Amino acid sequence: MRVVVAQEQPGQTEQTRQILLGLGLECKADDCVPFAELSVRLSQGSVDLVLVHIGENAAEALDSMRQAGPLTSAPILAVGPMTDAQHVAQAQRSGARQYLDESLLQAELEAALEHLHPTDSAKKAQGRVVSVVSPTPGSGVTTIATNLAFCWAIKNPERVALLELGRGTAELALSLDLEPRHTVEEVTQNWERMDAALLRQCMASHPAGVQVLTHAATALSVAPIDPRAVRKAVILARTIFAAAVLDLGHNLYEEHFEAMRLCDLVVVVVRLDIPGLRQARQLLSVLEERGLPAERIRLVANRYGQRGQLSWKKAEEALACKIAAYIPEDPGKVNQALNQGLPVVQVSKLSSIARSFGKLADLLNEKVV
Repeated sequence: MRVVVAQEQPGQTEQTRQILLGLGLECKADDCVPFAELSVRLSQGSVDLVLVHIGENAAEALDSMRQAGPLTSAPILAVGPMTDAQHVAQAQRSGARQYLDESLLQAELEAALEHLHPTDSAKKAQGRVVSVVSPTPGSGVTTIATNLAFCWAIKNPERVALLELGRGTAELALSLDLEPRHTVEEVTQNWERMDAALLRQCMASHPAGVQVLTHAATALSVAPIDPRAVRKAVILARTIFAAAVLDLGHNLYEEHFEAMRLCDLVVVVVRLDIPGLRQARQLLSVLEERGLPAERIRLVANRYGQRGQLSWKKAEEALACKIAAYIPEDPGKVNQALNQGLPVVQVSKLSSIARSFGKLADLLNEKVV
């Protein structure tokens, strides 16, 4: 997403530009213009968002917004102090979609970007983010997240990310036989300096075309992650990649709910036994309380077909929700893949379980209402 910044003195916009770059947005030096040149810059095209700083010369800023409106379909945001309510009202009347507090610009921009409806070119630049989670240990979250990412990478090599953000025992580096130079902890501890280039640089590149960020392979437990770090990582992943899969594990804390809130879809992995279904039902209740829309949740039954499981019909009745996909029980293929440090969809491409992962990947590609 390319952003144009207009200010009375364009040389003073460097701080704003760095914030934009840190959010994974594009803003070149010549995208920062004085008010008088804003119309000229917009006439050149390649604009997805416009920021107009309301400073001491508020009249000129408001006039530039009124002139910019007919020249672009990109959203226009005003930035300025919140001390003058009249400026806020005038900016909105002059065409500003929102008025952002300049003292909280990064946080306000992050929130605004979630709700904007930018131009078509900007929409195309926004990737898909899906998280995989389960309330029950041993449900196969990492297996599903990994195979989902590798399915998408078949058509989008080097444009799919897989991030391990859970707090349990680190699994991803071991299951993919990776020795990452950088870990989740390193990246998120310095989240304020994180930008698109740094995040991509810190990810391990798998030969199958997936960019992976994991915990240290030797970690038996991992430290909490600042929810703000997770928020920034998810926003950046969306701007960098065509698709990103978040492995959230089963120990859920505030950073994981923050991640789910930012995702297009949340895959909840369920076990078809009474304890597993009770835990899944409780998680669905918590997600509802936290405002996550039900239409963004997909239930997936893993290890389907084990002896003694409840039927799919009883499971759906217990959950009061339809199960979107079933991954068959096949410990032989899963163990074979783990022993080779590869996903099932690469080791056993024609197996029933690999085909089920492919169907799940296609299902999750459907447009979200």
